[in-house]
Amino acid sequence: MGTSVTTVLRSALKPAIVTQLATDGILGVQVSEFSPGDDVQSTDAIWFGKISGTQDEANFGGSREETLDVEGFLFVTTPGAGDTIAATSEDRAFTILASVETALRADATLSAVVFDAVITDTSSEPGMSPEGRYTFLTFTITATAYI
Repeated sequence: MGTSVTTVLRSALKPAIVTQLATDGILGVQVSEFSPGDDVQSTDAIWFGKISGTQDEANFGGSREETLDVEGFLFVTTPGAGDTIAATSEDRAFTILASVETALRADATLSAVVFDAVITDTSSEPGMSPEGRYTFLTFTITATAYI
């Protein structure tokens, strides 16, 4: 195995999440390995940012244990204004995040890329834009791998 699973981890997250969203019947979410930038094609989007990590000697022979934190971003826009629309936006954002969590629970190894992966941190920020009310969630996926 290489010196890090960083690049394959990012690539493994996208199909796992896309599959789970479809299984859960959640439509219209753009999932990207990197920031979509100007290529946002949906009012709802998930993407991944910075991946940081540490490596230590593992308990298994000559292996090393790598712990990675993946920054995840989830953005939901709901047309309209007012508290009801804001609540609808927030509800959808957390429903989508629950699907991401379900994907990780269904295959915590992400097809044997890592030993395990879990959501360890979330933060929610509501707001307004000309398109309506939005919810911006940030979350951290912490993964452990043996390299």
